[in-house]
Amino acid sequence: MMLYFQAVWNSVNLRWIFSILFTLSAYTWAAVLPPVFEKGVAAFEKGDFQLALDSFQKAEQLGMDTSTLHYNLGVCYYKLKNYNQAEKQFVLVTKDKNMAQLAHYNLGLTVLRMDKKPGALAWFKLAAASNQNAKLTALAYYQMHKIDASYAEKPQRYSAGASIAYGNDDNVTLVATDSPSHQSDKYLEALLYLTLPMTEHLFFSGAIYRQDYSTVNTADFTQYDASFGYSLRADQWRLTPEAGFAESQLGGRGFQKITDYKLTLRRGTHMDGQWLLRYRYSVIHSDNTVYDYLQGNRHQFRAQYTHPGALGQMRLRYERETNQRQNTATTNYSPTRDDVRFRLEQTAHGVWGFSQELQYRESNYGAIAAVARKDKRKLLLLEANRKLTEDIAVGLRYSHGDNSSNITTYKYHRNDTQLFCDFKF
Repeated sequence: MMLYFQAVWNSVNLRWIFSILFTLSAYTWAAVLPPVFEKGVAAFEKGDFQLALDSFQKAEQLGMDTSTLHYNLGVCYYKLKNYNQAEKQFVLVTKDKNMAQLAHYNLGLTVLRMDKKPGALAWFKLAAASNQNAKLTALAYYQMHKIDASYAEKPQRYSAGASIAYGNDDNVTLVATDSPSHQSDKYLEALLYLTLPMTEHLFFSGAIYRQDYSTVNTADFTQYDASFGYSLRADQWRLTPEAGFAESQLGGRGFQKITDYKLTLRRGTHMDGQWLLRYRYSVIHSDNTVYDYLQGNRHQFRAQYTHPGALGQMRLRYERETNQRQNTATTNYSPTRDDVRFRLEQTAHGVWGFSQELQYRESNYGAIAAVARKDKRKLLLLEANRKLTEDIAVGLRYSHGDNSSNITTYKYHRNDTQLFCDFKF
């Protein structure tokens, strides 16, 4: 059950939506109702839903009559287990097309609490039929499946998109700033991807990626990906085994061919908290004798937890990677890596999106010729984007990387900035 303000409602939890959205709403009523809003927000944050309800009822008495207010009154009634009143408030919200899917979904939850499964199923069907928000659609299908197992939890659907970007990389060759081979360059980047359902559970995914530098053409990179996956449910977990193939080029020449096998397990939802566990095994072949030293295999295990929080949608990830490559008498090319990432995402006014991510990675290379290389990489990622339509967004990305090593050759800094445009088809 989520509170709502038209400014923000994607990928955030009930309390964060309440505090941020109502705060954003306050500017419209600031001259009349700021104490009421402040009191309501504070009460809800403390879990005092009765006081929060009283505050919003006062707002209504003072003349506020919006879908947002009725929705949040419904949430307060729901938290207080007054489901009849919650239902009445949510029904009023269904008249607002911008909030209808959210209202339908919460009507389903409310009526289900009243032990009226047929009615709840009807509301969830309406929510699932909407394309306003993909996560709400998935949640509605999930609830339908819980009520009646004959409904697929979430049918596979065709999806496709593209992204184009123009950027500047101030260290294309990843060397020390004072190195003679240090180069910065501008680039164009493009991505095209597709997910195509083949049966209820089987799907195909494909992608094409291209990065084209203006001057340092030896760094130009192209990759083609294709994979088949099968999605099924086992108790509380969704299991997705996949097998795929990727072929890449570097500097206009053949680089690698990679066969991937993945098994992904998910439990929960982004709105309530989701666990993800993934194992990935990659067989790597060189497509050019120059890169034969990178041939071999790679194992990756990932554990990730995503949950809405007071500061936004939070994601914490840990990944362990081991490699068996073609080591030589003087160099080890088979690192063991531990990677930790923390990410926050926020939305505002329904059109703005922001994200911040911190990464820390340690790479340990076994001793060769009495030398054991150890690298530590820190990376900061920032992004701001704005929706132009439901299917088009533009934005700015920035990343700063700092790689330290006990071998001077591998110490470097890197800054990358890009303007991008994302499309959904």
